[in-house]
Amino acid sequence: MDRKIIFLYCSVCGEDTEHLVLKASKFTDKTFEGVVKCLKCGNIHQTTIRFPEEINVKIVYSLFEKSEKKYEKFMENEEIKVGDEFILDGRRVIVTAIENKEGRKIDKEIAKNISTIWVKDFEKVKVKVSINMGRKTLSRELFVEPEEEFCIGDTLTIGKIRCVIHKIKIEKSFVTRGCAPAKKIVRVYARVLE
Repeated sequence: MDRKIIFLYCSVCGEDTEHLVLKASKFTDKTFEGVVKCLKCGNIHQTTIRFPEEINVKIVYSLFEKSEKKYEKFMENEEIKVGDEFILDGRRVIVTAIENKEGRKIDKEIAKNISTIWVKDFEKVKVKVSINMGRKTLSRELFVEPEEEFCIGDTLTIGKIRCVIHKIKIEKSFVTRGCAPAKKIVRVYARVLE
């Protein structure tokens, strides 16, 4: 005899547990109706559940200054948050903004209530570097992996310029000792080496 096990909420245990299907009056890929037994406490009860479906959600994908509209499949009850990372068309991306169906920007929401998700390419990130050369300051950009660390005292070679990092600006503060990953850096400040 083939025993079917499903995972659902047990009111006696107060948590999601494995349940043995004793009788199924309806069991499809979308719904289940029947009698089940909790394998943790033995509680037998009748239940009807609707399994979540996959839905298409609109994505605005940005690769530096270029943006394009795409669609990605999510489970309708899947929670998506700003800062989440996932793979889109074989590229690593990070969620930068979410708009719900009422047109409000929010930090997190389940997929079925989302109108648009904004993501940016996260294979490489742009790190802006200001190089102090005495009376003038040069601005340069590096493209590195998000986890690459920049540390105070590190020497950089950008083109023919060698410089040393003395300060790093992250979102809301400055780093003057230690390191910061590229994905959190707003700007690196360095002094030219003679």
